Amino acid sequence: MSYLELISKLRQGKPSQRNLRPTPQLGGTESQPWLKAWRELAALTYGITGNDPRFQSIMNAINACDEAYLANNWSAFQQARVMVEQMVSGKP
Repeated sequence: MSYLELISKLRQGKPSQRNLRPTPQLGGTESQPWLKAWRELAALTYGITGNDPRFQSIMNAINACDEAYLANNWSAFQQARVMVEQMVSGKP
């Protein structure tokens, strides 16, 4: 599932099969902080397309969020999330 498809599903209230389902790393239960964080990222980046000069950098940070999620590393996820926020807002 692509990132833009994930955003679309989140805006429709349908969890992604990859990013929001319970995982073995999370003990098989859905974690509200993770779900909330993914929804916030989706809302923050909604409307950013491949034509945007920030797109690839934002995608790299989103991928870092995904890797942190899969590793159940909340701290790394938060660091990557801050990078996304800074890129979207235009702050260094």
